[in-house]
Amino acid sequence: SSGINAEYGVCPTNEKMDGVKESFYTQLSSFIDKLPRQDVVLLGGDFNARVGGGNSLHPVSNDNGQRLEDVCALHQLSIGGTMFQHRDHHKATWRSPDGKNLTQIDHLCIGDRWRSSLLDVRVFWSADIGSDHFLGRAKLNIKLSSAKSN
Repeated sequence: SSGINAEYGVCPTNEKMDGVKESFYTQLSSFIDKLPRQDVVLLGGDFNARVGGGNSLHPVSNDNGQRLEDVCALHQLSIGGTMFQHRDHHKATWRSPDGKNLTQIDHLCIGDRWRSSLLDVRVFWSADIGSDHFLGRAKLNIKLSSAKSN
């Protein structure tokens, strides 16, 4: 039977030294390796990663974005925020302190096996959550089989 593993992480900022970021992504990769293969894997967080292409807010990836893409490719994960077409203001997850820059740095990743279960990922600016990040929402439709009893 399958279970659900939902984890949240906060990655060092893009400006941090490569060794700090490398350590984070190595630990993240090791953690993912330990999860049961049949489980639904949902990995979300403030990755400080601008992921480029697809339906992303950004045309190209920054260093953290490339690192996140590499981990996702290694572990067969898809980055949910790049899968759905939305207006840019429904993609931006963070506003700079001066209010001038909007960016998409928070992400939800799902195992490729369960990718079709992810129906939507978008951001809501109107929700006051007391942060410089905006509230993100993912819609999922997951059907798990029940454990068979003997």
